[in-house]
This record gives sequence, C-alpha cells and structure tokens, in this order.
Amino acid sequence: WPQGAGAGLWRRLLNDVQMRWHADASLDARESRGGKAINGLWLHGGGSWAALPARPFAAVADADPVLRGWALAAGLPREALPGDGTVDRRGDAVSICRDLLVPAQFEAWGQWLDRLARVEARLRDLQRQCFDAGGDELALVLCGRREVRIARLRRGDGWKLWRRAPLAPLLAEAAT
Repeated sequence: WPQGAGAGLWRRLLNDVQMRWHADASLDARESRGGKAINGLWLHGGGSWAALPARPFAAVADADPVLRGWALAAGLPREALPGDGTVDRRGDAVSICRDLLVPAQFEAWGQWLDRLARVEARLRDLQRQCFDAGGDELALVLCGRREVRIARLRRGDGWKLWRRAPLAPLLAEAAT
C-alpha cells in the first residue's frame, strides 16, 4: 500500500479507479461472458524512485511511451523528446521499433514480411537523418528471444557492397 508524502493521492486515485470500474457497464458485459471482474488497479511498485544512470544518448527519435519515460527518468530534458521520429544535431539519438515483435511471437510470417517493408523504410529514414545531422554511425540492435546482435552502418558503408557480411548469421540465434 502506498506510503509517504504522496500516499494519500495514490490511495484516492486507486479508490476512484476501482469505483469507476465497478460502476462501468463493460464490467457487467465482461462478467456475463464468463470473464473475471476487473475490480482493482495497482499503480505503486513499492520501491523508492531513483534516477537512472546517465543516458548514453542526447535525444529520443520516437514516440514510444516506455522509451520516453525511461529517457525522462534518466534525466533527458523534455525538449530532447520531439516524438515525431526526427533526429537532429543534439548528438546520439535512440529509437525503438516493435513492428515485427507480435508477428514473430505468433509466427505470422506473412504479416511479419508485410511489416518488414515499413521497418526498412524507417531505418533508411533514420540513416539519412543520422548522416545528414553529422552522425557517423547508425547502430541497429536486434533483440531475439535469447540473443542480442548489433549491426552497425557507418557513413561510407553504402559504397562497400562487396564487403557486406551475409545477413543469415546476423539474424540467426544459436540453437538451445
């Protein structure tokens, strides 16, 4: 249960949410379909807030709410969070793309391929913005179920087609 200076506000908020949900018609509909009642909300993690370590980037080029919250907790000023997908001359920027996650989790490979085109377009746009803003490198962090791989695209790499590594080792995960 929330304690401390803001505890009263937290308790009032939790109580208000519970009362509103109890009176909401969608809860009756849910229960009539055999679903369990949703009658509470817990917004407090029980720990003390602590600032995150200093961030390794100067801007967030994304509207993802989790990424933006993390950046604010790490001390990034709000003006460094444009949320419109742009990269400027502030320095290193971070972006996140979850477009391929759900199709991969459900093995919906047709949908995964359809979304891949959007991801590729986003990467090309970020690469162009990065290099136009004076950046030297775009790092793509690929997160799988068990491994993380990092692909780095440097300013002059576009002309080195003959030196590109095959994609299969980059995208494959080790067998368990």
